[in-house]
Amino acid sequence: MERRTARSYVWLALAAAGLMLFAACAPQQQAPAAKPAAEPAKPAAAPAAQPAKPAAEPAKPAAEAPKPAAQPAKPAAQPAKPAAQPAKPAEGQQRLLLGGNPATSTYYAYHVAEARYLNAKIPKVSLTVMETRGGIDNITRVSKGEVALAGTGTDAVYQAYHGVGASEGKALPDLRYLWIYTVGSRVVFVRDESDVRKLADLDGKDFNPGPKGTSSEVQFKAQAELLGFKPRFYTASGPDAFQAIKDRRIVGMFNPQASLSADALTIDLMIATKVRPIGYSDDEVKKIQAARPWDTFLTLKKDEWAKGVEGFRTPASVVGLLTTKQNLSPELAYEFTKAIVEPAAVQEISSGVTWLKGWDYRKQTLDYASIPLHVGMVKYLREVGTTVPERLVPPEGK
Repeated sequence: MERRTARSYVWLALAAAGLMLFAACAPQQQAPAAKPAAEPAKPAAAPAAQPAKPAAEPAKPAAEAPKPAAQPAKPAAQPAKPAAQPAKPAEGQQRLLLGGNPATSTYYAYHVAEARYLNAKIPKVSLTVMETRGGIDNITRVSKGEVALAGTGTDAVYQAYHGVGASEGKALPDLRYLWIYTVGSRVVFVRDESDVRKLADLDGKDFNPGPKGTSSEVQFKAQAELLGFKPRFYTASGPDAFQAIKDRRIVGMFNPQASLSADALTIDLMIATKVRPIGYSDDEVKKIQAARPWDTFLTLKKDEWAKGVEGFRTPASVVGLLTTKQNLSPELAYEFTKAIVEPAAVQEISSGVTWLKGWDYRKQTLDYASIPLHVGMVKYLREVGTTVPERLVPPEGK
């Protein structure tokens, strides 16, 4: 009995302990009530963090403020450029522009090398090459004094000087040549697949008469009119005309070249598209020269224009450095001539302009110049014992 009573007390004790434990655990199940207390703390933290941003942002203007102080320094640096330019005139250096034809032409590279050589030999002069549209454009620029010198073909210069042909009634008697720097060929060539076998077959065909704005373009159009055929002229620069031939948009072109053989652009075209030249007949040459005595022709031998090509007759491209009697003083023209006609000049310039190799400035100038030379050039030639033909002596040199 006592054991049962004792057991009863034990169970009662355990039950009481369980009730006490339950009571102790009951408040923990009501902890969700504490969440609202924790959640309100977040808004309290957020406002505390947000006000700090405005405090950081106002600092930016303080960092940007030094920029205006740095910018005013630029105007102070710019005035130094003009200060460097006046130094050259102070040393007696004369600045001159040289019209150098289109930058894509075979003559442009020559003028760059020519100017570099003369600048080195005559430090008091600074020659700068300027790209132009070609021979006709250069005559206009030289005559107006926009450039001091420029490269131009003898045919266009003859007409401009005498006021005939394309320059009818507009003579420019003050034009003077300094020297002739190339005798090349002007060749009509067409795609080999075409049915063009002679000049008259170009009638009605899409054809480029020569790079736009050049004396070659003017010459071919005049010759076509004299011979009585009318192509559909495709006006374009040299590279554009070459591309049009490759694309079969035109049948061919009239191309001026710096030497007797095909130039680099023509050879490049031949790799992509087979072409062949069209020569001038003797009768065609006679008819042209009767009306245009300034047009010069030459006969190319077999393989001379391109390997495997038979000889043919074609217009010549004779080009020289043009100026006026006012654009250059006799003294400066004399110094230019003395520097350029020596073999050392040919050797140096031809290192980058291969067609100039072996060139004789004196002989070629006396043989091919179509108008009087500058008096400075005449002075030099006479000093070295060269007889200058009367037709090449200007009025001021007699």
